Amino acid sequence: MRNYLYRRRPAAVHYSYERTDNNPILEASFLPQNDDLHTIPSQVSWTAFQIPDKSSAKVDFTQGLHTLGGSGRPKLREVTIVEEHSPNGARGYVVETWGTKWELAELGPLGGYGLANSRDFLFPTADIDTTSTGDWKVVTKQLDRYYVAHQRQTPFEVVAWHGNYIPYKYDMTKFVAQNSVSVDHTDPSINTVLTAKSRDDQTPLADFLVFGPRWDVS
Repeated sequence: MRNYLYRRRPAAVHYSYERTDNNPILEASFLPQNDDLHTIPSQVSWTAFQIPDKSSAKVDFTQGLHTLGGSGRPKLREVTIVEEHSPNGARGYVVETWGTKWELAELGPLGGYGLANSRDFLFPTADIDTTSTGDWKVVTKQLDRYYVAHQRQTPFEVVAWHGNYIPYKYDMTKFVAQNSVSVDHTDPSINTVLTAKSRDDQTPLADFLVFGPRWDVS
């Protein structure tokens, strides 16, 4: 996967990256040797963290991340990390994967269409910010550490792009649900929107599922 961005100024025009404040509740290694981990064999669900009150100290995206769990280690090129972010006034979830990419689930006997269809994923167009002035800070996360670089131009200055390594969004109401109409309960994989495969064909690193409304007729 690759992508080409055409900018007004080269992306390398910035000062050197330097260490900045880390988030102490981030974790990057999930190997058994890590004594900070709590390993359990059960399925796990969790209640969302409390969103910081707007009157409290400002919490940005980098400091609002909370590691919930994971497996593996990035240096092994096979790891999954699940995080929740709760900056001021917002909430969401982040799944990081190494050594693989998200892709549509194989449809098997469903045929050419069903579950999440590629036509329903939306991609951005290039946009140029010509009004922002002043200095910018660009923060990057390497494992569980943060680095920051300062630059004098806005990073939102993409004139054009092409490639296939790009952000996208998906409307989950367009998911084409499947179910059994005779006997037994079908595998949860019928709810898969995207999957991140591992070296084992039967055990993905992570699956993104949707359990939306549907009609059950008897």
